[in-house]
Amino acid sequence: MQAPAITQLHERSTPEEVRRYVASELEAFFATQINPEATERDEACEAVPRGAFEHAAQVGLLNYLMPKDVGGMGGSRRTFGLLLEHIGYFCNDMAFPSMLAMYADVPNVIYRSRRPSLLEAYVHPMALGKKLGTFAYTDYGDAFDFQTRVVRKEDRYVLNGTKCLQTGGALADVFVTYARDEADDMKVLLVDRSDPGVSTRPVKTLGLRSAGLTQLKLEDVTLAEERLLSGPDGLAEAQTFLNSRRMFVVCPFVGAMKRIIELCVVHLDTVIREGRPLTQAQTVQAHVGNMAARQLTSEAILHDALDRIGRGDINQLFDPIISAAKLIITENALELGERAIRLTGWRGYSKELPFERFYRAFMAALTGQTAQDVLEIQLGVVTMAHVGFNQQRGLR
Repeated sequence: MQAPAITQLHERSTPEEVRRYVASELEAFFATQINPEATERDEACEAVPRGAFEHAAQVGLLNYLMPKDVGGMGGSRRTFGLLLEHIGYFCNDMAFPSMLAMYADVPNVIYRSRRPSLLEAYVHPMALGKKLGTFAYTDYGDAFDFQTRVVRKEDRYVLNGTKCLQTGGALADVFVTYARDEADDMKVLLVDRSDPGVSTRPVKTLGLRSAGLTQLKLEDVTLAEERLLSGPDGLAEAQTFLNSRRMFVVCPFVGAMKRIIELCVVHLDTVIREGRPLTQAQTVQAHVGNMAARQLTSEAILHDALDRIGRGDINQLFDPIISAAKLIITENALELGERAIRLTGWRGYSKELPFERFYRAFMAALTGQTAQDVLEIQLGVVTMAHVGFNQQRGLR
């Protein structure tokens, strides 16, 4: 059996090499299987079909980050981030790369438990696209006041509570779930959709409506001890996962921003005002120039952050570069999307052009993988601590 073309990529693959792979191997898939129904799925709040992720497993996308000993590609996070970037250009439904990033990353959390029974029951099927897993973290309180609680009863764990929002929960077979125990320590447990007391309901949001967003309810869910995934510091494990996920949330935005500019220019070139295309008006050119600057800046920031990830030059719990990249790319994407709508008027605001749908998808990052305002606070605290540390030592 011939190895999938994705095996030609490696940890030092250039952005252009990754772009060529996505264009040659995936563009047709998006054009025929994902893009045609993107608007209708968004309107109906219908999740991207499960078959799309089975195909992703076949071509090596879904299992790219998984270790080779469980059927994965053992690929680098840097290269996967570049894949997401260029998928964002060719795929008109931002929900697909959002779900793909989640489904591709969650198996690694389970893998780190090193429990043979969990690897056999979950991780191996995930490598084949037969099972999907998501991250059930967001609660009605912050991390130090989770209302979702877990109690140890002999050799079992009993879970109760509600997790607010899960990306891809509609298709997920398992949920990596975070809860507080009797000592207020964070525990990470693996919840199967088939476990008694587990239920989900759809959550309607402003954007990413086809991302299968759900709320997870847990009522006396009783789990065997082997379902415990965390060590002694579950909160640190949660922060490590969130820290690494921030980059993947915005990687597709950079590709989508480039696509928006192209679509916008092509459209404006067909709009005639006073006998000439709008693209010849200097005011329009200035707006497009601002959009290009935001896209190019975001691309540079993204590639720098991904290169740091590739080198292992990051703080696993809270990395300022990754956090700043997520913050700035999100703001640039929103500004670019708004300018595209302003330039194209009612067509950009309507379904005639995909700009309003992209814009709403970008807005998901305002709160996803740590809200923008919280990131600003965290970056401020880290910066002030760094300044104080240097002053104490007389450093400049």
